[in-house]
Amino acid sequence: YTESGLRKALAEVAARFPVYRTYVTARGVHETDRRYIDWAVNAARRASHIADPGVFDFLRGVLTLDAAPPAGARRRRMVEFAMRFQQLTAPVVAKGVEDTAFYRYLRLIALNEVGNDPRDFGFSLKAFHAASEDRAKHWPCTMIGSSTHDTKRSEDARARIGALSEMPSAWLLLLRRWHLANRSRRTEANGESLPTRGDEYHFYQALLGIWPAAPPGAAELEALRERLKAYMLKAVREAKARTSWINPDAEYEAALERFVVQSLDNPLFLKEVNETVPRLARLGMLVSLSQALVKVASPGVPDYYQGTELFDFSLVDPDNRRAVDYALRRRLLEQDTDDPGALLERLEDGRAKLHVIRRGLALRRAHPALFHGGRYVPLHADGGREENVLAFALRSGTAAVIAVAPRLFSRLMPEGAAAPLGEAAWGAATLRLDRAGAYRNVLTGERHEGEALPLAALFARFPVALLTAGP
Repeated sequence: YTESGLRKALAEVAARFPVYRTYVTARGVHETDRRYIDWAVNAARRASHIADPGVFDFLRGVLTLDAAPPAGARRRRMVEFAMRFQQLTAPVVAKGVEDTAFYRYLRLIALNEVGNDPRDFGFSLKAFHAASEDRAKHWPCTMIGSSTHDTKRSEDARARIGALSEMPSAWLLLLRRWHLANRSRRTEANGESLPTRGDEYHFYQALLGIWPAAPPGAAELEALRERLKAYMLKAVREAKARTSWINPDAEYEAALERFVVQSLDNPLFLKEVNETVPRLARLGMLVSLSQALVKVASPGVPDYYQGTELFDFSLVDPDNRRAVDYALRRRLLEQDTDDPGALLERLEDGRAKLHVIRRGLALRRAHPALFHGGRYVPLHADGGREENVLAFALRSGTAAVIAVAPRLFSRLMPEGAAAPLGEAAWGAATLRLDRAGAYRNVLTGERHEGEALPLAALFARFPVALLTAGP
């Protein structure tokens, strides 16, 4: 095969790789890696115009080591080539997916996160339990990360943006009103209205993800304006549809900046944003509490990115690398509480999230065998709340941990409600356990007993529950 043909074929395969990389070594190739290589090679062959498509069969043989002899210099060279190709595909996939597609496919930007496929709109409870059970059995020491230096939006910003999916009709009406309110802020150039509708839609989602729950003052508004200007410029350059880092379109970028700045100077638009955010922010923070509970109680090793011990509403770097107030976090850690219900009165200060993390990590320290080798047991609610509760147990001998996290909060809370607590939200619904026992909620100190625990009692004072076996 010619050098030109091999180069083109390698580029075609790398461009269609469905994962960051495979892990072929001198020991051979795992069947999972073989499937990824086969998929990429077959997809490249179908799309290619290379004169001799047999080159793809040759590449498949090299990348899977099928073409390599059992030993000798030729095998060593093929192994080295396969391993170097694996070093190439990771940045290619990252640049194509994270740093391009994630800024173009904007249906719900909370889904556009490293490790996720934004075409998968949500995860069923059954699928969640299956994935968790597999992790407990096969990967009990894997890292569980929800924010990193590389996330496109912080875990709490994603939780809030994701809450929009629970109110699609209201969201659609808002978008229509905001587009009309800001249409005079758009720029007409060469027969186009700039920015594109997609970039405008992206801007509104990003804004809602980081907007404060209380109307911002002048200084805070100016900081938000600068953050959103920088984020939207990075977003459109990463998308590479109208401008890019290496070929910037100054006219388009100027039009986008004018739109961001002038929209945030529009009193009507700001009024609507400030009226919309409080309920959305409340829903998002409750989702964040459930997320924090599931993370700290799941099999694996939870990882906490700087600043996310409290609620953190950040966009992609460098926004997520702003200075962290560690003094505040140290001070709050010294203020442990026996009245978690009081934390809901000022939910936005993040102490409720810190409470879940602190008590959860202490439980992990006390029962390490549960989280690294314990048996995973899915649990289910009844009484019409089957879809509103994600719950599971980890068991090892007589020791047990049970996590109970509500979900889909907009269905549980009327307008103005602070949290889904007590019978008003849960009625007579119960959580069915896999075995009867006596349990203590480490978040509240309350004790529960039986095989069917009333959700109204579990969530009487705090919106998530973390139980441990014991009298």
